[in-house]
Amino acid sequence: MLYGPPGCGKTLLAKAVANESGANFISVKGPEVLCVAKDTPVLTSLCGLERIEDFYEKVKPLSKVEYQDEKIEVRSLEKPVFSFGVDRNGRIVRSLVKRACKLFVPYTYRIAFSDKNEIVVSKNQPFLAFRNGRIKWIRAEEIKIGDLVAKPFKLPTFDQKIKLELPGYKWLEKVKETKNFYYVKIKTSKTVDRLPKVLNEKFAEFLGFFVSEGNISKGCVSICNKDRKLRRRIVNLFKLFVPPERIKSYEDKICVYSTPLIKFLEKLFERNLNRKSHFIHVPSCLFKSDIKIISKFLKGLYDGDGTISEKEVRYGSKSKKLIDGLAYLLTLLGIKYRYWKGKNKMFMISITGKKEINKFLELVYRRKVDKKIRRYYNGIYLIPDISDLLRKVMKDLGMSYYRNRDIPEGLVEAVMNKRKRCGLIRLQRIMEYIRKKANREFKKSEDYRTLELIARGTFLWVKVVKKVEDKPQWMFDIETTTSSFIGGTLPFLLHNTMWVGESERKIRELFKRAKQVAPSIIFFDEIDALAPKRGVYYGTRVTETIVSQLLTEISGLEELRDVVIIAATNRPDLIDPALLRPGRIDRLVLVPAPDEKGRLEILKVHTRNMPLDKDVDLKELAKKTEGFSGADLEALCREAAMNALREDINAKKVKRKHFEKAMEKITPSITPDMIKYYEKFVERSKRIREMEEEKEKPAYIG
Repeated sequence: MLYGPPGCGKTLLAKAVANESGANFISVKGPEVLCVAKDTPVLTSLCGLERIEDFYEKVKPLSKVEYQDEKIEVRSLEKPVFSFGVDRNGRIVRSLVKRACKLFVPYTYRIAFSDKNEIVVSKNQPFLAFRNGRIKWIRAEEIKIGDLVAKPFKLPTFDQKIKLELPGYKWLEKVKETKNFYYVKIKTSKTVDRLPKVLNEKFAEFLGFFVSEGNISKGCVSICNKDRKLRRRIVNLFKLFVPPERIKSYEDKICVYSTPLIKFLEKLFERNLNRKSHFIHVPSCLFKSDIKIISKFLKGLYDGDGTISEKEVRYGSKSKKLIDGLAYLLTLLGIKYRYWKGKNKMFMISITGKKEINKFLELVYRRKVDKKIRRYYNGIYLIPDISDLLRKVMKDLGMSYYRNRDIPEGLVEAVMNKRKRCGLIRLQRIMEYIRKKANREFKKSEDYRTLELIARGTFLWVKVVKKVEDKPQWMFDIETTTSSFIGGTLPFLLHNTMWVGESERKIRELFKRAKQVAPSIIFFDEIDALAPKRGVYYGTRVTETIVSQLLTEISGLEELRDVVIIAATNRPDLIDPALLRPGRIDRLVLVPAPDEKGRLEILKVHTRNMPLDKDVDLKELAKKTEGFSGADLEALCREAAMNALREDINAKKVKRKHFEKAMEKITPSITPDMIKYYEKFVERSKRIREMEEEKEKPAYIG
C-alpha cells in the first residue's frame, strides 16, 4: 500500500510500476457515484446554494475529465471546494469535494417528506434513516412510506470573506478604488457612486431590506417602508453608496437613482431585477459567509416584511426560491422552522416555540433572552420511537425507575410503556442518567451509540409521506471525503459513497476480469473511502459488506495467480485493519513529500515548455516551497503563467514577480506535523495490529 500526503505521486507511481512490468493495469476509484436530479440545490463553498447542474458547470474550469462515455462524465477537482457531510462520529463537518459526476439514470424515484421537502433521486441513492432500532443508510428503492429520515439540525458556516466584483457593464467606468470601496460612474455622467468591495454587515442588512421591500424601476433603487425608525435605518444604509443629498424620501419609500448600484445588484443576484417579487432569492454568496453577516441579512429581511410576535416568527413570499434559501440560512444558525404553503399561494416559513424564538431573537436581533424553558420541551422535536431500544439499554445496565431509583419514574416510565412519545429534550435528560451508569465498554455498543447520536440533536427527523417512480433522466453527483453532502429543496443529508448492493458484485467482477487478463495489477485509489474501518461509522452496513467482499477476493479459497494488488491512500489510519494483515495488503510504502532536490526536478518538468525570464531562479524557488506537494508545485507554475497573461495578454515570458504573486495564492498543503504523522504510521500500525491479534486469540483450546 502506498501512503503519504496528497499530491505526492502515489497514483503516478502505481501507473509507472504497471508500465515498467508490462502488466495490465486496472484502476479502481474508491467511491462510485450516486445521484440526484439536476434541479436539486446543493450547498458548497464555491457557489453557496446552487442547483447541482449549475454547480457542475461552474466547477468545470476547476476540474479535469477523469472518465467519459456516452452515459457518464466524471470530473476530478483540482482546486479545493467544500460541502458539509456526516463524519465517523455522526457529526456534521466540512467535507472536501473530490469529484463531480453527470450520468444518465434509467430508474429514479420522487420522494416527498413531512416537512414539504421533495427530491428526485436514483433508485440506489441512500438516505440516513431509523429502522429496527438502528440508524443506517437505506436505498431509495427500499425506503418505505412512514420511515423516519435524518436531516441536519444545524450546519457549520463556511466563514468566507466574500469579495465583490464590479459588473461587466460597458458604460461603467472605475474612477478609483480604496481598500473597502470601488468609486465608479457612468461614462456619460460626472456623478460618482461608491460600491463595497466585500460583503460586510451593513451591506448584508441592506440586501435584507432590498429582498423584502426593495424595487428597481426606471433607474431607481427604492425600499418601501412607512415606519419612522426603519426609514432612518434605510437612509443610513443607502449612505453606503451615495452622499445624503442624493437619497430621496417619499411618504412610502426611500429612493436612490443609480445605474451603477442597479448593475451591481443585478450581478450579485445573477439576473435582471425588474418585477422581482416572484423570483427574488437569497444571493448565493451569502451562504458562504459567517453568522454575523447572515444574521444582519435576516434582520433586514424580517424588519422589512416579516412578522415577529411572542408565539411566532413568520416570513412569507411569492418566491419559492427565496423561502428555500431562507430555510438554509435558518439551518446555518441552528434554528428549527416549519415550511408550508398558504392558501394565497404564498410560501411561508414560521418559527414557533419559546426556545426557537429566543434563539432567533438572540442571534438576529442580539437581544438578551430568558433561556429558561419547561423541563421536557418535546412538542416540536420529533425523534424516532426509541422506547424499545431504551428498555433494552436500561435492562442491560440493570437500571430501575423504582426500588433503587436509578432514574426518576416520571421521566422514563410512560416512555418505556409507550404511553408517551419521547421527545428530544426528554431523551437528553434520560441520557444524563444512562451515562452515569454505563462503563467505557458499554459506551462502545451500538445500542448506546444510537441513543447518544439521537440525543445529541445533530439531526432532525422527517417522515417519508410519498414515493413514486419517476422518469429516466440525466442526474448529478458530487463525491466528498465524508461520503455525504448537503442538498435538497430544504437542507438534507445525501449519501454519495457507492451504489448500495451493487458494489460487492462489481468487486467480484473486477477480480474475475483481473484473473482473466493476468498478469495484471489492480490499483485501488483512495482505498480509505472504499474500505474504512468497520463498526466506527454510523450506518456502515454498506461499507462492511464491501470490506468483507474485498477480504474474500484477496485471501479467499481461490488463489490470486499473477494478480498484484496496489492501494493508495492519504488516510491510512481510516483503513480497516483486516486488510493490512500479513498475506493481504501488508507492505506499506511511504511516498513522502518532495525534498528540495525533488521540488527542483518537479519545477523543471512543469516549466519545461514555459518561457522563463532571466530573473526566475528555480533553485531559489525550490528552497522557498518547503511543504509543497507535486500537485501544489504544478498549480504554482500554472498560476504564475496565468498571472503573466492577466498582466499582459501578449506576454512573452513569465517573470519572478509572477511566481511571487502566485505564492500568495497557492499555499503549501503539507505541514511538518503531517510529515511526522506519516513517518510514525508504520510503527504505530504494527503495535495496533499486535494488540488486535492478541485480542483475537482463543481463550482455550479444545
